[in-house]
Amino acid sequence: MIASYLNQLVTRNPLKSYDTYGKPTIGNGQSVKARFQGKQRRAMDNKGFEFVTDAELWIAPDQEMALDDVILFEDIQYKVVRVDVKKGLSGQTDHKKVLLVRTKENG
Repeated sequence: MIASYLNQLVTRNPLKSYDTYGKPTIGNGQSVKARFQGKQRRAMDNKGFEFVTDAELWIAPDQEMALDDVILFEDIQYKVVRVDVKKGLSGQTDHKKVLLVRTKENG
């Protein structure tokens, strides 16, 4: 149902691991059909701390996406901070909504 709205391409660089200093090691980029919306909103992590996100990304339900993956859209890097599975009216999984925060590498 959402497939017709996924008319943009973003690059997903999956998190592979963390080095001994806690810095993430990122994998090779892959193009993903998505719907990107620059939209700030407040969200809460699993420890109850509030933070502000910079964008939302909607993707197909079968598309892989994980916390700390890096998303590149229009030459701006974002980090995945939340992935929610959304259901349609039929009760089936319709899409995933991904919340993003700009990374410090953007300057």
